[in-house]
Amino acid sequence: MEFATRYQKWMSANYLKMMTFGPLPLRIVAGAAFILHGLVKFQDMPGTLGFFATLGLPQELVALVAILEVAGGIAILTGVLTRITSALFIAEMAGTTLAVKLPRGFIGGYEIDLLLLAMTASLLLTGPGKPSLEWLLRRELVPRGKWIMNGIRALEAASSVQNASAGGSGKVKKYTSDGKPYQS
Repeated sequence: MEFATRYQKWMSANYLKMMTFGPLPLRIVAGAAFILHGLVKFQDMPGTLGFFATLGLPQELVALVAILEVAGGIAILTGVLTRITSALFIAEMAGTTLAVKLPRGFIGGYEIDLLLLAMTASLLLTGPGKPSLEWLLRRELVPRGKWIMNGIRALEAASSVQNASAGGSGKVKKYTSDGKPYQS
């Protein structure tokens, strides 16, 4: 019973630290899968062009998809631009599932695409986790809502200083959503 008690204490003390490593296996598997699928498209470009033509998709899309899969796979694997890349992969996997693999059914059809979609959706929600380039840089490369609001406040402050130096009151005028001046 003593081992179970020590384990519970250790888990309660380290649970949040361990959660930051959760995205790592998803990044490794999804990144490797996308890189390998992209490389295959580059290696057999005539076959891939023919396949896209049978689906009625433009041939320019082949290079774009292949580049996305290789470069995006590397980004996911290393943990840089994770959320943006994940959003692009979600769109790609939804497109391949609906346009190509849905009629084949789940087994032997869209199960891999659905797994990759779920993995990238998880990465979109959680971010890259601790062992990533974004963590080493000490920031995500995609600003979160709080950062955007801080940037807006900084711009408002800068405009009030500029307004004051130009002879204005220095106060920032606020407006309602319909464009009328805000009455406090």
